[in-house]
Amino acid sequence: MTGKIVKLISNLWTVEADNKKINCTSKGKFRHLKVSPLVGDIVEFDPNDKVILSIHKRKNELVRPPIANVDQAIILTSCVQPNFSSNLLDKMLVIIEYNNIKPVICFTKYDLLNDTKEIDDIISYYKKIGYDVFINNEVDKIKQILKDKTSVLTGQTGVGKSSLLNRLEKELN
Repeated sequence: MTGKIVKLISNLWTVEADNKKINCTSKGKFRHLKVSPLVGDIVEFDPNDKVILSIHKRKNELVRPPIANVDQAIILTSCVQPNFSSNLLDKMLVIIEYNNIKPVICFTKYDLLNDTKEIDDIISYYKKIGYDVFINNEVDKIKQILKDKTSVLTGQTGVGKSSLLNRLEKELN
């Protein structure tokens, strides 16, 4: 049976297929092949024995976080606390594009700014060179870009990744 890995906790992969989630182990052959199933992998598995048998070819993968077959990466970058860093944002853009993943930029903590002109100019620049750019309070627009896509959120500690997830899906808490 074919499914998609949606969660990994302590060598137990949760595979989703036919609107069911099944916790599976993996075959020892993966260790010998030096391959590990990743969240996002499309796999063949035995639903009775609850074991992953093979991994389909990946279109891309990231090391951190370890995930495969990503459609887009939402790069969260803070306006303040921590302060905006164009070097860090550009570095993340290069890494994501190098891995054939569509980058989307999301500025957080915009509401904490006394003067938004400098950040508005930065947002305008990234839009002008072709990136999709949002502010984290544009929840409906962000929900639209996430729809039917495998997405990963990335950004430095304290930028508001958990806060954005909680705004998008209140049940996450």
